[in-house]
Amino acid sequence: MANEVRSQRLMQFLQVASNPSLAPFAKFQYIIREIAKSMELDPDKVTNNMNEAAIQAELMKGFQQEQPQEPQGAPAGADAMDTSGAGGGNIGVGQAPVPGEQGFTGNEQGANTQQAQAVGQQQQPVGSVQ
Repeated sequence: MANEVRSQRLMQFLQVASNPSLAPFAKFQYIIREIAKSMELDPDKVTNNMNEAAIQAELMKGFQQEQPQEPQGAPAGADAMDTSGAGGGNIGVGQAPVPGEQGFTGNEQGANTQQAQAVGQQQQPVGSVQ
């Protein structure tokens, strides 16, 4: 249990220290080695020393340069000048149906409802309520 708490605290410290303004004050190599120890891992086997870290950083830089950069722009089918915020989609476009219109779910089925609403009269109950 103590190792779990220590591991969590080290991870929290690592997140805080990753802030660019605080990073110069942290010893990341020590923190990473201590995280490995708290997880009961051999730090010599799972972490790089400074020379190995430099080699690994160069390799990673090479991988990033090899991948083609895709241009940032509007998604396919979207108008870049559209300011509606819909992203070129049509979900939510238009207005909700109002009572009496087709598609309004509160409409009762039958001609009596439409006639009564058209005249502005209340509809009489159809059956007796028990």
